[in-house]
Amino acid sequence: MNIESQDNHNMLITTQVTIYGHTVHLITHAISQVHHEFMIQGVHLLGIELSLYLPMKFRKSKGKEFAQIATKYCDDRQIQIRSITVESSAFLSCMQMMVHALGTRPECKHEHNHFKTNKDLELLFIGHVATEGVLRILYQKEWQLQERFASHYLHRLKQETSNIDQTAVIQALLSHSHLSSIHAIVNGGVFSCLWDISLQYNTGFEVDIRKFPILQETIEVCEFYGLNPYMMTSVGAFVIVCEHGDAVVEDLKNRGMTVQTIGKLHETKDKCIHNREEIRYLDRSGMDEYERFLLEN
Repeated sequence: MNIESQDNHNMLITTQVTIYGHTVHLITHAISQVHHEFMIQGVHLLGIELSLYLPMKFRKSKGKEFAQIATKYCDDRQIQIRSITVESSAFLSCMQMMVHALGTRPECKHEHNHFKTNKDLELLFIGHVATEGVLRILYQKEWQLQERFASHYLHRLKQETSNIDQTAVIQALLSHSHLSSIHAIVNGGVFSCLWDISLQYNTGFEVDIRKFPILQETIEVCEFYGLNPYMMTSVGAFVIVCEHGDAVVEDLKNRGMTVQTIGKLHETKDKCIHNREEIRYLDRSGMDEYERFLLEN
């Protein structure tokens, strides 16, 4: 996010998300991502500007479909679209979709409610690992996956589309007294998210990878394409940092959320990932696995 200006004790905030793929339906993923980001940071969303860049091989009717999908999605959520731009490019092999968002935040608003100590802070995972990234793959490769997997596998993945917009979940989390911070799992996946949390809190962590909630369908699709789901985007999933993790998990489960304690922060700088008897130390994540999938497919 960028602070553009300040006026009457309010800051003007902007952010931008770019997403690549082979279907215009992905614009709803990008809109959700910026909407979630603004909500988590206490920014009031004023409006968005949308851009679609099409490879020359696509018909211009894709622009109309893009506008229709985005308009319906935003109307249902009372998000103002300030402009929609559609252009063609000879330098693209897939669609490029951009969302530029504008909002305001009170000058005194803090981004996170940090506690005095990090030693009792736990890490909770809300949602499922990489489901949204696998949905992007399904949009592009459904014909190929239908040859590999049973129809009920793909059907369950498609049902997860409704879990990308998690504004109600964020609203519930923001009111929770034990919450320290919320972190959306976007580019680079949960590993990148954990790395950023470690930097933000200036500490290390230890997590048990077996506790990360992940659908069997996600595991199998990722194995089929040789992808690491823990390094893949998952818009609509979050890692939260909180005190009294057991109480928070019980409360959130009672509200119908998929939530699991995955680990905790600790005072050393080590970033430890446990998998049974094996312990590995997290390095900074590289390219998101969905982006690698696009390059190879």
